[in-house]
Amino acid sequence: MYQYVPTILADPCANVDCGDNGVCDGGVCVCTGGYTGDMCDTPSDPCANVDCGDNGDCDGGSCVCSVGFIGDRCNKPARIFICTFENRVDLDCMLSNAPGSSNLWEVQSVSNRRTGIQTGPSKAFTGDQFMSIEGQDGFIRSTLMLDDITGSGKYCLVLNYNMNGRGIVSLKVREGTRLVFHKRGHQGNSWITAKISLTLKPGQQKTIEGTSKGKRGNIAIDDVELFPVSCRKILTCSFEKNSQKCFRKADWKRESKSYAHDGYFLIQPRSISPTLDIDTDKFSGQSCLSFFYRKERANTGSLKVFTKAQGGNKEKRWESSTSDSVREWIPVVIPILIDNDHQVTIEASVSYQKRRQLSIDSLLMVNLPCP
Repeated sequence: MYQYVPTILADPCANVDCGDNGVCDGGVCVCTGGYTGDMCDTPSDPCANVDCGDNGDCDGGSCVCSVGFIGDRCNKPARIFICTFENRVDLDCMLSNAPGSSNLWEVQSVSNRRTGIQTGPSKAFTGDQFMSIEGQDGFIRSTLMLDDITGSGKYCLVLNYNMNGRGIVSLKVREGTRLVFHKRGHQGNSWITAKISLTLKPGQQKTIEGTSKGKRGNIAIDDVELFPVSCRKILTCSFEKNSQKCFRKADWKRESKSYAHDGYFLIQPRSISPTLDIDTDKFSGQSCLSFFYRKERANTGSLKVFTKAQGGNKEKRWESSTSDSVREWIPVVIPILIDNDHQVTIEASVSYQKRRQLSIDSLLMVNLPCP
């Protein structure tokens, strides 16, 4: 007698492992969550549909912009904000007194400040004017607001400040409720440069606050600059402290005299063609070098700035003029393109002679094009 025996079909998914990111269907993995591959073990590319253009690269689905650009697609040039306080309307300045303030920060010069009180700067950091609060009887607090900047990301605030007076309490910079800079009390009659890292977010309040108690409580700021790069991409050398962080090699010596541009400065030593090799390890691409220099005599000689690739020849980028004024601090701004292995050097072209030195002060280098 014939007996029916049913056919048992093998499970096509019995030996198929689709992991945690897929399910088997008919022996084939159907992937979920954007995963791909025979076993659904290949994550999707978060940058597949992200266009960062020519000024950025995608990382994890978001654009990381090249220096000098901002925006979701890195298509907006980043703006540099500068407050010199030399003009009645400082179009590039991002500072204003907080609404409702009774004790205001005001633009002043040494010639129009109150006389007879030993407080505040004896000169501006550059030019003739600066912004300050003037000490009064009793406690005062004065607050400046940084305008809401379009765009977000890492910025660096370069703040030149003078805190000369026994009535000074403090100078603070806040980002929202977070205190990012705090200096207390009398700091002497010299301009000091601070680099302050900011992470800007739309709508977040950013403030500079000065407080003092008594008539010897003047606080001043000058040449305040906000750069759309990390502070690691900015080199500031005021020489108020050891300058080793600024240079790979420094033949010059540090001094302080009554004619200094800002406290301490570097002066040419007793050697032939002394050099300053600037530390540019963190720099690449378009950069801007600025500093002040001074000649003691008309025939002192010249100052030069060179770039040099490893194993290559020096290329001159700038040279001082033989017609420069003497015994004055002269500002200079030099655009420089830095490749990965380029060295930037400042060099005096004459040997040392008494009272014929060259001096340098307040050096600033930024990994952005010159404004």
